[in-house]
Amino acid sequence: MTDGVWWFFLFWLPAYLKAQYGMTGTTVAFPLAVLYSMSTIGSIAGGALPMYFINKGQEVYSARMKAMLLIALVPLLVLLAQPLGGISYWLPVLIIGIGTAAHQAWSANIFTTVSDMFPKKAVASVTGIGGMAGGIGGIVINKIAGWLFDGYRSAGIAKSFVEAQAANLGGFLDKIKSLSLVNKHGDIINLDRVELGSLPHEVMAKLQAIDPAAFESLRALQVPIVQDKMTFAYTMVFAFCALAYLLAWGVMHFLVPRFKKIEDL
Repeated sequence: MTDGVWWFFLFWLPAYLKAQYGMTGTTVAFPLAVLYSMSTIGSIAGGALPMYFINKGQEVYSARMKAMLLIALVPLLVLLAQPLGGISYWLPVLIIGIGTAAHQAWSANIFTTVSDMFPKKAVASVTGIGGMAGGIGGIVINKIAGWLFDGYRSAGIAKSFVEAQAANLGGFLDKIKSLSLVNKHGDIINLDRVELGSLPHEVMAKLQAIDPAAFESLRALQVPIVQDKMTFAYTMVFAFCALAYLLAWGVMHFLVPRFKKIEDL
């Protein structure tokens, strides 16, 4: 579950910065570098918190679970990424960076719970099984996120076409939708699924040649509508990312309410 959050941010963050802030190419590189540099801090510092409780005299598993609960609270800040994103793109970048740092701190501890509970001969196998489960979770969460984003993007495009009809752009819309559009690789382009601003240059030029003024009017109308839909879609996924760690901690606590070393394997 929590591995899926990490892979979501790793895979979708450049697309998020493009969809919400129009950032492309090298402009995305520096914010991502800052974010993942923050993540390394969490990875290194993740073991310090349980050690604090252990040094206070608490049993190892109890100290680790308490530390993981505190770490699980940190990603709740991700809920603020979208509301504060209108101020500056740096706010969601830094907030998500705090969330990814918390993920790495969480991972540092969750891997160590294996060596806490299982004998040495089983640690590698159990860790591998956990890694496989995390990988599957990453695939599922990213696939669902992709479906969600595609659905909301298409909904935004459909709404923009309805409003285009009301804005006397129906004739132009009918013309461009009747065309067979392909990119330079021969892939078919569906205007019901791809917003005008994301079209390949050669396709965009073809549509602009029909009626430049109408094309710009339709694109200007479409941008805020699609962006609004995508903002809502990202908000939903960010909410899951924020709550996933508390949910995972609850599952762990339910399955292992008290520490018991596993010896017989």
